[in-house]
Amino acid sequence: MTEQKRKESKLSGVTICPGIGFGKAQILDRELPVVRISLPPSQVEREQKRYRRAVKMVGSHLDQHVKEAHSASWLSATQILKVHRAILDDRHFHDAITERIAARGENAEWAISEEAGSMISRLEVTRDPYFQARAEDIRDLAGNILQALTGSPTEYKRGLSCPKEATVIFTGNLYPSTAVQARRYCARGFATESRLLASHAAILLKGFSIPAVAAVPGLRRAARDGDRVIVDGYNGKVILRPTAATRKEYQALRKSLEIPVVSPPLPPVESTTRDETVIHLAANIENPE
Repeated sequence: MTEQKRKESKLSGVTICPGIGFGKAQILDRELPVVRISLPPSQVEREQKRYRRAVKMVGSHLDQHVKEAHSASWLSATQILKVHRAILDDRHFHDAITERIAARGENAEWAISEEAGSMISRLEVTRDPYFQARAEDIRDLAGNILQALTGSPTEYKRGLSCPKEATVIFTGNLYPSTAVQARRYCARGFATESRLLASHAAILLKGFSIPAVAAVPGLRRAARDGDRVIVDGYNGKVILRPTAATRKEYQALRKSLEIPVVSPPLPPVESTTRDETVIHLAANIENPE
């Protein structure tokens, strides 16, 4: 069924970052299948090295994100990404993985999936929004390592470039790495089914000023890659396959809400009093005293 034959659909959610974004839907989700493989003792050391290489690869990628955020003066993004670097540097977590590989003869993918799952369960059982958001961070970290394990270094480190057409990111999660990915992809909008509004990803999206809406039920089921969409970050709405009339309405709304940039007037060449006495102004900016 073509986009023209599929009707306009409006979905409701919760605002993360205000703004209005137009573009084509790009559904992003990492759901890598993980199977348990029993390893003979002779392969344990090699598997541990493979895991450590993947962690190093993720760390290098994360350092690149920190450097980019710092150079762009995104202070909140820099701090959040540094926190994720600290999580990645947790030796207890990595020791548990490598010990599990050795003691149980499990492949790295299965070991990290099980260990991360155990940590996530302990955080989510609290039903505290803060700890649930941290569980999302662990899930993101585990997903990054799994991706590094299954792909080549070239594939993993390959950065996204801005497409010729405007893009809106749809996802089921609120991972910090997905928020960074949306910025690197020059996304015009972001929508997710996740309700974790206290997540680091939500903070990043606000810092990146990407119009974003969360807690949109059935988002990925209702949309298809390439659908024309509108993200209404002011009212917490996602419009799929908008009609020409709807697009025109939102274009007018975005224009009316834009804050015009007004340059301050240039100072006069000379400052004079009413009796035409010239006033010379000076300031000491070299010495704070």
